[in-house]
Amino acid sequence: METQGDETVPLATDDLENQIEKDKLSVNAAYRSKYVKRQAEQYKNRFGTIQSILPSKQPVDTVKYVQPKEIKKEIESIEVVEIIPKQIEKKQLKNTKEESKEDNELTLKEGEEKNKPKQRLRQIKKSLKPEDYIRKLENISSLSYREQIELLTTPIPKYAETVSCSIKRYKDCLKYELLLSECMEVLMTAKKRSWKLTKNYLITVDHGNVDKKTEGFIGKLRANFWESEYNIYDDGDDPIKCKDSTRYRENLGAIIYEKKWINSKSPKSFEVLTPKLEGDERIKCIPTSDKNNLIGLKNKGVLGNMVVMHNKKPKWNDNIKAYVLNFHGKVRIPSIKNFILTDKEEKENYLILGKADDNLYNMDVKWPLSLYQAFCICISSISN
Repeated sequence: METQGDETVPLATDDLENQIEKDKLSVNAAYRSKYVKRQAEQYKNRFGTIQSILPSKQPVDTVKYVQPKEIKKEIESIEVVEIIPKQIEKKQLKNTKEESKEDNELTLKEGEEKNKPKQRLRQIKKSLKPEDYIRKLENISSLSYREQIELLTTPIPKYAETVSCSIKRYKDCLKYELLLSECMEVLMTAKKRSWKLTKNYLITVDHGNVDKKTEGFIGKLRANFWESEYNIYDDGDDPIKCKDSTRYRENLGAIIYEKKWINSKSPKSFEVLTPKLEGDERIKCIPTSDKNNLIGLKNKGVLGNMVVMHNKKPKWNDNIKAYVLNFHGKVRIPSIKNFILTDKEEKENYLILGKADDNLYNMDVKWPLSLYQAFCICISSISN
């Protein structure tokens, strides 16, 4: 604005407008973002009056303008907002997202205390390394029942050494205990169920209470009437008695003994059927009847998803006049219940059972069997 006497005349020259725009650009040089530009415009609208310092008689074209010092002070007092590049904004957003995830995980952990055993079971599955397997067996009493069951029913690691155990028999109460040979830690307990037409053993981790309804119940070993066939089941229900298909029991193995006469003196021979392994996981066999369990599939000739093992046949020795088999120092007392479980080509021994005392047996087992499967196979041989 130009002062002429007491009146104010608007400045409308082109040079003046160009000069004002240049000064605006110099003022706005520090404000690059849209948000800060708006703030600067508000301050300029507020202090945007331009006064001349020249006399009133000077022509309009030569009028010069200068911003007052007060306006400069106000502009300098404005807080400058940082201009954040897009890359830094993305990193900050990621950090905030990660913090929100951690907060959500903390809330989930607090709310999922009931599912802690299931989470730890997955950890046990992932950490089943050969060097740690026996260490976990030695400290099995520190685990919960569900964790113990998962450890005993999963196959032994492929590249682990053979696991040496002992089986103790109690004739009075028809009970068996599986002990780890190194520390004599009780791993499993099996007890025969009374008032049953066929042999039926309950296997559990709860050694003081062998019952089907307890949390430590692993499964059962069930024989047919002639005791020529045995089936190994988990803790599921019988499909005939249960309507919920998710609760059907899984067939973890089967033992088929060759039928012989009662007075036959020839050594026994048998086959063991187990589901095939795909990596570290076992193919599930959940039969709805006896026709589609492991034995039923074997009778049909369907052997694609199972592993077939048999006992090594002993040889007759004329000097001793008895059947002889090399047990590699695991047998102290000769018995018809001793056996070596091997493959068809008899190159690898998967399971060895040898009598060490009247009520004590030595058991060596390795991959692809689990300790639960090996325990059931040995019980079938001892009790048969």
